[in-house]
Amino acid sequence: MVVIKNIHGEVIAEIEVPAEEIRDIHGKLVKVIPADRTYDLYLSFMDLHEADLRGWDLSMEEFIDTDLTDADLSGADMSRSSIWSARLDGANLEGADVPMRSHRPAFM
Repeated sequence: MVVIKNIHGEVIAEIEVPAEEIRDIHGKLVKVIPADRTYDLYLSFMDLHEADLRGWDLSMEEFIDTDLTDADLSGADMSRSSIWSARLDGANLEGADVPMRSHRPAFM
């Protein structure tokens, strides 16, 4: 599970993804998923107002009508991201790798 919190530490989104290690209640390892596995996060149309996304690898993500108002995106890699109608008012983009231009996604 990926948990996204706001800058106050409150959980604002939970996204189910497979665990890298699954252990039983006694701590015995049940299953291991390779560490190089990547997960697709669907962040379009989400309210991520005040989200704490410092340093996240958000490259190749789509931010379509995503509310990132006052979000902390400092140091985040948003290169090659598709940003369309996202709200970034007050967002901290210090050190973030943000695409120079945003474009309409192919399916719209």
